[in-house]
Amino acid sequence: MDMYSCPKWDGCSAPICPLDPDWKCRKHLEGEKACFYLMEFAKPTGKAILSMVLAGELYETLTTVYPEVISRPTPLRNQLERAKKNPSRIGNRPGRVVA
Repeated sequence: MDMYSCPKWDGCSAPICPLDPDWKCRKHLEGEKACFYLMEFAKPTGKAILSMVLAGELYETLTTVYPEVISRPTPLRNQLERAKKNPSRIGNRPGRVVA
């Protein structure tokens, strides 16, 4: 799966995409948007919800990339740490299925 196949691609402006094979070469600056799926993955219920609503390949990529992203001292890591304290935005929409 490439980043152009992401269900959020058309409206996403996050500089770090877990589906981008070169994501490690990209910079995330303070105040920039973060990937919706990385933000959801960070939440306490995120992994369980995403495993049910995402295509297998996208979910598997998140499980690989997330630990690497969170291990780097960047503004993105800080954003993901803050996201852990908020409820899932997917979980607030019963019946919603993401491609």
